[in-house]
Amino acid sequence: MSAVRGMPAVPPMAADAGVQPLVLQPPDIAECVALAARSFEEFERGEAMVRAWFDARVLANPWQHRLPGIGVGLRCEGELVAFRAMFAQPWWLEGASTVAAFAAHTAVDPRRRGQGLGTALIDASRAFARISGSTSAGVVTQKSYARLGFAAIGGRDSGFHRVRASYVGSLQRRFGGTLGRVLGAPLDLLLVRRERSALATGRLRLEELTHCDDEVERLWLRCRATQRSCLERGSRYLDWRLFEQPTAPLRLAALRGAAGTLRALAVWTTERYDEHVSSAVLRDLLWADEDSAALPAMLHALLAHWRALGHAWASLEVTSPRLARCWRELGCEAVPSKGNRYWIHAAPPLAPSTLEAWIRSGLDGDYGDVGA
Repeated sequence: MSAVRGMPAVPPMAADAGVQPLVLQPPDIAECVALAARSFEEFERGEAMVRAWFDARVLANPWQHRLPGIGVGLRCEGELVAFRAMFAQPWWLEGASTVAAFAAHTAVDPRRRGQGLGTALIDASRAFARISGSTSAGVVTQKSYARLGFAAIGGRDSGFHRVRASYVGSLQRRFGGTLGRVLGAPLDLLLVRRERSALATGRLRLEELTHCDDEVERLWLRCRATQRSCLERGSRYLDWRLFEQPTAPLRLAALRGAAGTLRALAVWTTERYDEHVSSAVLRDLLWADEDSAALPAMLHALLAHWRALGHAWASLEVTSPRLARCWRELGCEAVPSKGNRYWIHAAPPLAPSTLEAWIRSGLDGDYGDVGA
């Protein structure tokens, strides 16, 4: 393996340490996994988890051949001292289908932290593909993204929202199981009325799917016609990501109209905080722009479903300007955060209108998709 023409020079600190940037290939995965295990010793099953992620998200990725390799790395005297996995995602961008590279697992040798290797990896990843994306929770790291020409998606905040799904679990944690149910039930009736009022005229129903068919593909084709920038969520991609090669326990729900017509899709998962309180986490939404009633109807149907499953909260971790407005209009609470910022690098740069309209999905970049 040798240095690749066109890879950027490493920052001065890293260069002084004799570090060489490289495009990594499948034979390098074993070394990446070992480095990740050394870097994140606090993870139980860390090595097995990262290996399984590479198998599912990179080696079994139908779009990975469109990228020059499986990630970027830094070597010093032949030893891999840092790497960043880059996996392929099909993307609908300005009216055409393309493939973007999204950064996921990243590791730096603990002995070499503070030498500028993290910035060097970010620099190398922007040259990896025409469109590259990443998320970052670190304020200092975000400054590196901005300095290296990445565009922040969604302004200064994460754009996440949350809404109450049930009071029972929270009151059980405070007052105990029986009293919590007694106190929570009448409060939940207020929430039930909220959903019944919203769904009464539509004769809508929610069902969970375990595979995708032509009906899903037709909905995606309707949806993409009005989008400037979003992950392609056709039946092939969703089947691969959710059911054939899952790396997290994601679920797919379909909203159907009175005649059984598919009106919207939602991808969600669960986070548990203690024995009483858990949250449903909305990771993605798919609906046709001309069917404006489908978006609020889907949220209300999901809230009823999540309450029946015992979830106290719903975290809405899919956002765009349109979605943020809808969440506010439905009374959802913004969750201010400078973490999990979303960064895109494109050469040539994308139009500002494309960046502003970006649908940021929880399926982008695997930022919450680890450890099934």
